[in-house]
Amino acid sequence: MAFRSLFIEGQLPLNPKFFHKPPFHTYFNLFLTIVPLKTIQRSLGLSSNFYNTAILLWARVLTVFLFLGSAVLLYAISKRFFGVFSARIIALLFSTSAGLISFSHFLTADIPVMFWMLVSFYFSQNILLKRNKFDYVLAGLFTGIATATKYNGLAVGIAIVVAHFLSFNVPSARLWKEMFLNKKLFLGLAMVIIGFLLANPFALIDYSAFLSDFVYNYKVTPVYYEIVTGHSYWKFFLRCMRLLDCHR
Repeated sequence: MAFRSLFIEGQLPLNPKFFHKPPFHTYFNLFLTIVPLKTIQRSLGLSSNFYNTAILLWARVLTVFLFLGSAVLLYAISKRFFGVFSARIIALLFSTSAGLISFSHFLTADIPVMFWMLVSFYFSQNILLKRNKFDYVLAGLFTGIATATKYNGLAVGIAIVVAHFLSFNVPSARLWKEMFLNKKLFLGLAMVIIGFLLANPFALIDYSAFLSDFVYNYKVTPVYYEIVTGHSYWKFFLRCMRLLDCHR
């Protein structure tokens, strides 16, 4: 995920031409790992072996930074909801989770999408507490970035809507219009699309390839190495509902 090819012969630069997985984390590593280290290599005349080792190590360091940033965000979110003591316990359990630590070692999109989702959730929490336009904009923007990192990052967008409705006191007839026809809410939701396109511009520029890959991904739920298993997300959801005895 971190080092996919973005320069394909016959295509525009930065077009991944593959949208089963969105490309933002590849762009992230291109501009924060490959470009600066390539510049250093050429300036100092360093060997290719040094460069290849350096980009691998630095990309892993960036993933660790995102993991640590996630711990800080989780602490800040938990502190405002549950207090300092609970926030410390939650952050400690999170930071010492073996599964998360192992994910932070690999150059997949799992830790990055978690980080961007937590950033979005932090601003959604601000919507609940303050209802400022700026928070709607940033919550939507980072939801879009999370989606462009991994498609399931879109799920955090529900927090924008939920926080918006919960920010009102007991709804009255007069408040219903303000709740459902609120310009800030529409702005926040629009920023999800804008954020996604800013972080994944070829979803629009090369929309035919994006649409084809996205629909394929939705229909067959591929895992790795093009092994097609399981069912679509919608069928998976219906099966979960049946297991919970919510669907008869």
